[in-house]
Amino acid sequence: MLYGNRSAAIGGCSGLLFCLALSTASLTAQERLRLDWPELARIIVQRLALEQGETVLLVAHPNMFRDLIPTLRYEVMKAGAVDLGVIDVLPPGEWDSNVIQKGAGPSREAYREILKDIHASVMLPGATPADPAYAAVPVERWPCHRSQT
Repeated sequence: MLYGNRSAAIGGCSGLLFCLALSTASLTAQERLRLDWPELARIIVQRLALEQGETVLLVAHPNMFRDLIPTLRYEVMKAGAVDLGVIDVLPPGEWDSNVIQKGAGPSREAYREILKDIHASVMLPGATPADPAYAAVPVERWPCHRSQT
């Protein structure tokens, strides 16, 4: 499967999402920045340079960038790729860390099996490498690592 060299193109995209996450965190409800979600989704998918039939998975924090997710999934489909949906990571909370640690390994292994054949993934702000779904995505499927084969 041809993946194309996307590391330079997607690098700016991840930086954009990071800056957006930082800027929205410091705004009050009245000052909240209004983003053009469809345009942001279009740019992300354009930088992914998806090919017909490639599969795409989003990994997201359940309380961050919720308005971007539907438009991003739509743009993936519009590009002719296959939208695999979204996996929400477990948000920080009053969880028993022993339970989380005990469950992370088996979750990661199950996700590795499920996700081994995806073509691309988008890790949205709030998802971290410590999250089992994020950690299970093969590194070569991260947009910044996709290279022509």
